[in-house]
Amino acid sequence: SPEFEKLTGYQREWVLGRNCRFLQPNHCWRNAAFNKEECRRMREFCQSPQPARTRIINLLVNERKDGSPFWNLLVMEHIQVEVDPKTSADGKDRRCYIFGVQTSLHCHSHRLTELLAMDTRGLIELKRLRQVLRKHEYQLHSQTLNTFAQECMSIWVSEFPSCLELPRIQLHSVRNRAKIGIPIIGIEVNALNLMQTIQRALEEGIRHFYLSFPAPVDGEASDTRLSGMNVKLLSLRLAQAIAGLSKVFLHYLHEAIAF
Repeated sequence: SPEFEKLTGYQREWVLGRNCRFLQPNHCWRNAAFNKEECRRMREFCQSPQPARTRIINLLVNERKDGSPFWNLLVMEHIQVEVDPKTSADGKDRRCYIFGVQTSLHCHSHRLTELLAMDTRGLIELKRLRQVLRKHEYQLHSQTLNTFAQECMSIWVSEFPSCLELPRIQLHSVRNRAKIGIPIIGIEVNALNLMQTIQRALEEGIRHFYLSFPAPVDGEASDTRLSGMNVKLLSLRLAQAIAGLSKVFLHYLHEAIAF
């Protein structure tokens, strides 16, 4: 449909006849983190014979053609269509199909964006959102899919923590050798392993980064040219890191990041 083209960026001519897996995240590790259990449920639903009107609801993180994410609320139902047994290949008067309808989630986008960071708390909240959708699935008998989605989102957001749990670093106590969890608010980043450090920190839930630029030390003013080169080098490394992250991770947080 035109709305599908607008939402995904894919043209009708290219989509028809293709498996809908092309909407899944391109990176396997990201798809597994977000959609592994949902894909398993969908696969079982489609492979196993089901009575007519058996329904399943799934919430998937999908990607548009440009790689940006969107939330796909998908409902599938087994249906039977009456056919003329005289013209039917198997002589039966009914043919089984799976009917699907989908919509994207737009409300409370600031909360949904937090889930895309893939930190532990975010994935827990994503699981809870899916549980809310399945708990209220019966309402689809009397509501449109959009109305159903909005009401479920309101229920979910009402219990969303006002402050997500801070990521923690585990330190060993010298006195009793026990592990102590120290909250991490930010992380200092230097030129070494810049891209890997930022990406790993984002996955752990860190949202604040302090960039360390080299500066001349007292008494070393004569090395200003060297210092300037170091600053330029780190700036280039930072630009490279952001460009790389935009391809593999950072664009997932575009609604929550400002420079």
